[in-house]
Amino acid sequence: MAAVMAHKGHTVIGVDVKPAYVEAIQQGRSPVKETGLAEMIQANRARLSATLDCEEAVLASDITFIMVPTPSNPDGMFSMRYVLSAAEKIGAALRKKTDWHLVTLSSTVMPDPRAAVFFRRWRRIQGRSPARISAFVTTRSSLRWAASSATC
Repeated sequence: MAAVMAHKGHTVIGVDVKPAYVEAIQQGRSPVKETGLAEMIQANRARLSATLDCEEAVLASDITFIMVPTPSNPDGMFSMRYVLSAAEKIGAALRKKTDWHLVTLSSTVMPDPRAAVFFRRWRRIQGRSPARISAFVTTRSSLRWAASSATC
């Protein structure tokens, strides 16, 4: 998604916990195999960067997309552990920010009781942030972003 947004003219800072993925983006290479992604990253290097530092990215941006794995638990429900970990980091950064910020959860998380757990926790995470999120949205995600960008 980061490469697609950069391709559409937006300045994008990607955050990942995997140093190899960040290094690949910084070098203009694709960290994963996906049709068209390597070319899109290379063509948009001026607008696309990556970091391991979530706070740095949040403080330098207006919108944050949470796009993390949501593997299944033994009970078949989606695990929220990566979503909540990302939200904790984003919330900590937002407490230092005074400008408006939009957060969107783009994930396989369904609107079920586990998603409700996230929203209750999000209110606590955000705390008394001066940024005061003006909007928080969720979208389902299971696309190959680069391959689907031809239809955008």
